Amino acid sequence: MSLLKSSSTLLRPLRTLSAGPAASVSQKRFIQNRTVAVQLKQAIKGLGNTGEIVQVNPGRMRRLLFPAGQAIYLPWKRRSEVTKALESRDVIGKPTTSATPETPAQSSPIRLPLSYITSCLSSVPDTLTINSRTSGTSTTLFGSVSTSDVERLLEEMDVPVHELEVRWSSSDLEAGKVQSGGRVKETGDYTVEILLKGDAEEKVLDSRRIHVRAVEEEAQ
Repeated sequence: MSLLKSSSTLLRPLRTLSAGPAASVSQKRFIQNRTVAVQLKQAIKGLGNTGEIVQVNPGRMRRLLFPAGQAIYLPWKRRSEVTKALESRDVIGKPTTSATPETPAQSSPIRLPLSYITSCLSSVPDTLTINSRTSGTSTTLFGSVSTSDVERLLEEMDVPVHELEVRWSSSDLEAGKVQSGGRVKETGDYTVEILLKGDAEEKVLDSRRIHVRAVEEEAQ
């Protein structure tokens, strides 16, 4: 019975994702409580009137309001105007709406503004930590870490990963630190590059250090 339990445990390696020691308490609180200022293109019950500047959860804006054409993002160059509007609940630049607005099903996919994506990335700590099980003092992981693990961690921080491509850095690939299939099997420090999905120029928007830390397997 204990042998079966042990085998089952090995088949399910522990991977704990965290912001790592580089993330301060204030940074974590900012990530958890962050809102984004948007301008409503139509009146929404419980939120505001047409043209009004309101603060909403980034996820709600990204998944619902923006694709449906119900709200627009405000450029950073108007930050002072946005702050003033939020304080007074004023309506600025009341946007025009068509008589028959398109729904997400009728329109082509709408990409988020680059300024919003980069602002989300700016709130991510320089170092992200991923805990994974090893045996004793071994540096070899029971499982492996892939860019999908990094994407899940970024998504928890409200980064729109569906708009991005996350890949291991060329230096890590050339050094042989990343195995075939894009998987990391050893503890240590790695680097991921973050690009816009579908960018023909493959311009790197940002990069982050990934610290893969060992968590010793408990004796059965």
